[in-house]
Amino acid sequence: MTTEPQGRHVDPTGNRPRRPPAVDTSQASGGSGRPADQAMFRPVARTAADVLAIIPHTLGYWPARSLVMLTATSSGLGPCLRVDLPDAADFADPAFVAEWTMQISELLEHDPVGHAVFVAVYGEPVGSTGASSDRRSGPAPALDVRHVSPSLGGHVSHVVNAVAEAGALSGHDVRDAWCVDNELWWPVADVGDARPVREILDSAVYVALVVDGSVVEPPDGSTESGTTGREPLQADRQLRRRLALLAEVAATTDWSPRSLEVWDAILSPFDAPDSRHPADPVRRLQELTRTDLLHLLAGTTDPLGCDLVLSLVLSGDIEAARHAWDGWNRTSSDEDLHGLVHTAQVMLGDWDGTPRWDRVDRCVDLVQVLIGGLTGPNDPEGQPSPVEEAVRCTAPRVSDRWAGGVAAGLWVVLGHLERFRARGSKVDQCARTAESLAPGHPGVARLREIMTLRPIPHWATDPATAWRRARQV
Repeated sequence: MTTEPQGRHVDPTGNRPRRPPAVDTSQASGGSGRPADQAMFRPVARTAADVLAIIPHTLGYWPARSLVMLTATSSGLGPCLRVDLPDAADFADPAFVAEWTMQISELLEHDPVGHAVFVAVYGEPVGSTGASSDRRSGPAPALDVRHVSPSLGGHVSHVVNAVAEAGALSGHDVRDAWCVDNELWWPVADVGDARPVREILDSAVYVALVVDGSVVEPPDGSTESGTTGREPLQADRQLRRRLALLAEVAATTDWSPRSLEVWDAILSPFDAPDSRHPADPVRRLQELTRTDLLHLLAGTTDPLGCDLVLSLVLSGDIEAARHAWDGWNRTSSDEDLHGLVHTAQVMLGDWDGTPRWDRVDRCVDLVQVLIGGLTGPNDPEGQPSPVEEAVRCTAPRVSDRWAGGVAAGLWVVLGHLERFRARGSKVDQCARTAESLAPGHPGVARLREIMTLRPIPHWATDPATAWRRARQV
């Protein structure tokens, strides 16, 4: 069974009735972790272990406490869909089951070409018990159904039945189903046929994908950065102090088109020969003047201004962003209205252009540095963080409230960037974090509303325009 790209994987996290689903998309064609500048690799899946090997490389990480569906046609595999696994108690509520089944059906309908679906139910993260430091060696652990993780419980059959019913509505027949829990995996139809996860890791497809350059994050994604999977970049103490002192000013400063200029300049190629554009995002932030750093932060605090910055990041079209701002303020020409339409199309995922993933990845790195600089922990030596130090030295003018509010806006930006990259799990995490920093932040509600309206961006359904993680260098 060769994999023929039909779209990218879908990951609606927090997929509970009465809650907007968050959606990721990746394509079963070598994984979102493979280098963007290499030809697409098409693995050939001949066994169950091969199919299960494709899933983490397609998602870019090992799923946990998840339902994953891999659609298929007669010629190959299509989108990979991941949703949070409901609790066992939820299936005692017929209304929940009916609504959840409809949500699964709607997700499957995003692949109108596929007619079959493979199902994998994931429990606890692979290696979570620490029983084996090397999953490729040692005797296979014995399965004891009494010790299956609580996240799987006894409701796997209910999950698979719901998927089968959803597939009947969407035109996808369930071909096979498996469970993956910690160090073991087994067919849903035969719990006694448990096998070690190392069979998946040693499968020909898994090995071929690794050799081809695909990257799989650890189960908790704790080492991910925007671009590669390396350790996240950190703001130094001086930059953190500057950010802390600017937080209140940024939160109370009116949005200015200058923000577009600053964001566009800082996202220019990291390998540009101009010394004013160093490759290190931290250095780029350090070299900004106080005014430009202020505009960088303030550019994400206004709802419309934030949309313009995000549209600029993805499309690289600063003229469209400028015209959108003019159109919003004056509505003076068709060109200005065109800018507003362009921004709306980008934000809703309806834009038919080619995303600038290099800019998006750089922006993720920069935003993570800014967030860390505003909300970073204390220094290892136990000294107060720059935010705390600034609060103590300049109170009441600067406060944690300002830093938290600005950081919440940056988390919303990061959520939209992950939405552009079609990674719903990350979007949901960003939204929750933003809300914890600034309860009632309007950007959070809007992010979730857009996820409900357009869970899958148009460009994420085409392997030629969908995001793929760059190789670590």
